[in-house]
Amino acid sequence: MKMNHRKQLSAALAILMLSSQPALAANLEAEKSEAVQKRNAVQSQMSGTQSKISAARGQVANVEAEIRAIDNQITAVNIKIDRLNGEMQKLQAEIQQTKAELEAAKQELAEKKDVYAKRLRAMYIANDRGYIDILLDSADAESLIGNVRMIRAIAVNDRQLVEEITEKVNQIQEKQEQLAREEKELQAKQEQVRVERSNLEAANAQKTSYMNSLMGNISAYEAQYDEMLRESNAIESKIKNLDISIQKAKEEEAARIAREKEQARRAQLEKERAQAQAQQAEKEAASAKKKSTSISASTSTSSTTSGSNVTSSGSSSSSSASSVQSSISSSSSSNDYSSEDIVENGASATPEAKTGEFYWPLPGSHHITSPFGYRRHPILGYSKFHAGLDISAPSGTPIIAAGSGTVIASRVMGGYGNCVMIDHGSKVTVYGHMSARAVSPGQTVSAGQTIGYVGSTGMSTGPHLHFEVRVNGAVQNPLNYL
Repeated sequence: MKMNHRKQLSAALAILMLSSQPALAANLEAEKSEAVQKRNAVQSQMSGTQSKISAARGQVANVEAEIRAIDNQITAVNIKIDRLNGEMQKLQAEIQQTKAELEAAKQELAEKKDVYAKRLRAMYIANDRGYIDILLDSADAESLIGNVRMIRAIAVNDRQLVEEITEKVNQIQEKQEQLAREEKELQAKQEQVRVERSNLEAANAQKTSYMNSLMGNISAYEAQYDEMLRESNAIESKIKNLDISIQKAKEEEAARIAREKEQARRAQLEKERAQAQAQQAEKEAASAKKKSTSISASTSTSSTTSGSNVTSSGSSSSSSASSVQSSISSSSSSNDYSSEDIVENGASATPEAKTGEFYWPLPGSHHITSPFGYRRHPILGYSKFHAGLDISAPSGTPIIAAGSGTVIASRVMGGYGNCVMIDHGSKVTVYGHMSARAVSPGQTVSAGQTIGYVGSTGMSTGPHLHFEVRVNGAVQNPLNYL
């Protein structure tokens, strides 16, 4: 009772663990979906930030070009200021020279005027020899004319001298005034150029400040991008780990399903064997009862009775073999059907030297295209447990029995195609996808005997032999026995 309870508890725990596998896979898929969405969101933000960085860099390039243009303008203005400064220096030097000339002319005019005034004052004070006296003193007409001319020449000369000096002073004053006007205009130009340079320098400072601000933005954007890149890489790593976990969960789920199917198949096989054994026991009991009745009815025919016992014993052995064959055949797909197309006297092969319990089933051909265990099914396209070895060989290559035994099946079996199964006592070997079979059910074969030929029947992608080893119905890795 306690043992049964323990078994029930163990079974319940096993069912609970196995049933949790689909939920685990679903949870992992949900977690992966969430991670993928988060990664896509981060990558979208990264794309936006990258666009901002590109736009900011484009603005920096434009501002740098504007700054270079302003620098060129400032250089041109500085050259202009230098030229105006040179002109101003030259003009101021000319003004100084003109001032000196004007002072000299004024001084000369003052001196001439002073001489002229002194002469007039002397003539006025003397009064004894004025112009009239000079004229009256003339001895003759010629002398008179000479004196008149002399007096006139003196007056004209004095007047011309004063007028010339006055004209010279006026010209110098006009030149001084012109130079003053030019100086004022030049000062205005200098001020205008200085204002222009000041404005350009202010614009240059503003552009430089703006460019520095843009560079600061780019640095901030790049820091954000690097942080998002690290986050994206971490999420990507998580997604890869989830893919591995999901694949592992799927493989475990597939293995669980395969175990459940195998357990169900073995349970059904045990059930059918038990039924067959019960039926056999009933037959043997009936036969024994019949035999006992026959002995009681006729004790005088002992020899005949003895023959009957032998016959009965032989019938029992045959019935037991048929039961085993029926039991193993029942594990095949219900879609299998019998075929009596048996090749006789076909090509044969010589077995290779044994390296294990069984002979290599395909002498001369050792290329394994699909090993024992889980694989991606070449036709179905998903991960599926592979119960044997696939050994490629040209179509028609002879296949030999791996060991001596009894043929318990020789027919088409669904995805196995043309298939032969041999019972070796404690083990059963299976040979699938044959192009033709060379043995019949119930036939005893010896190790190394040709039992069929390589083909591509059933669910197959090309000519090869599918070879299985089963121990008590459970598939084993064939390489452990070859």
